[in-house]
Amino acid sequence: MARFFGGARNEFLTVAAESDVVVVEHRLSATLPNGRPYVNDYCFVYEVRDGKVRAIREYMDTRGGWAQVFGEGEPVQLIEWR
Repeated sequence: MARFFGGARNEFLTVAAESDVVVVEHRLSATLPNGRPYVNDYCFVYEVRDGKVRAIREYMDTRGGWAQVFGEGEPVQLIEWR
C-alpha cells in the first residue's frame, strides 16, 4: 500500500459501535505512482468477539477508484510487483 499510495492520509469521518460490530468510515487521500491525486471514501465493518477482530468487510467506490487510477486511457502497470 505504501508503494502505491504516496503520502497517504486518512481522515476518519465516523466511528460507531454497537454490540460486537464497529463501523469506521474514512477518506483516503494520496498521490498515485503516476502522479495523479487519489481521494476515495471507505467503510470498514469490524466484527469483534472476545477482544479480537473476527471479520472485516470493506466497502468503497471501486469505479471511482479505477477512474482516478487509470483515467480514460488503457490500464497500465503502475508499480513493479516483486
